[in-house]
Amino acid sequence: MNWAAVAAICSLVGLLVTALGAAFTYGSLTNKVKAQGETLKDHSVRLNEHTDKLGNHEVKLGRLQEWKDGFSAAVNVKGSHH
Repeated sequence: MNWAAVAAICSLVGLLVTALGAAFTYGSLTNKVKAQGETLKDHSVRLNEHTDKLGNHEVKLGRLQEWKDGFSAAVNVKGSHH
C-alpha cells in the first residue's frame, strides 16, 4: 500500500472538509448579521414610537399641572373671600 497516496488523499479530504466548514460558517454569520440589521430597524421604529408617546405624555402632564395650579389658585381665591 502506498502510504504517501493515502496521506495525500486524507490531506485533500481534510482540506475539503475545512473549506466546506468555513463556507458554512461564513454563510451562517452573514445571515445573522442581516437579521440583526432588520432587528435594529424594527427597534428604531419602536424607539421613534416611544419618543412620540413620551412627548404626548409630557404635554398631558404639563396640562394637568397647569389645571392643578389653576384649580389651587381658584380654591385659594374662593377661600379668602369667605
